[in-house]
Amino acid sequence: MNWPLLRALLPLLALCVVLWLVVQVLNRFRSRRPGLGPIPFLPAASLLSPAERSFFEVLRQCVGQEFHIFVKVRMEDVLSLPDGTLSRHSWSGRVRQKHLDFVLCDRERICPVLLIELDDSTHQRADVRARDAVKDEILEAAGLPILSAAKILSPK
Repeated sequence: MNWPLLRALLPLLALCVVLWLVVQVLNRFRSRRPGLGPIPFLPAASLLSPAERSFFEVLRQCVGQEFHIFVKVRMEDVLSLPDGTLSRHSWSGRVRQKHLDFVLCDRERICPVLLIELDDSTHQRADVRARDAVKDEILEAAGLPILSAAKILSPK
């Protein structure tokens, strides 16, 4: 047997085995996570529902040039946690993925002055009322005034 040749080919053989294993792992990974295909998103027709749009127009007339009006603002964007807050992740989780319908901001500093929530019929459900109560409690503790209004305006 040609031992010098075998010793020279051994690293090449080991490399082939390693590459084969890598390909097998990658193939298994791909088979578990198939591609989603082309991105299906389209632009939204509007940021606001017809009732929200009607309210927005009335609100815009009422505040004129005194305030900026922002729509669908994340609660995380109007609140901050002081450095050193205990259970920071837990507190952040309480406001994550929650938004405010309208935020009136001071024109110069762009800081929130009044938060407005439009409450439609879904806000009569117990789970939604409980979620609203937590939201109200957090905003009140932060010193941010919130106005809850029923969606009484309907588009014509």
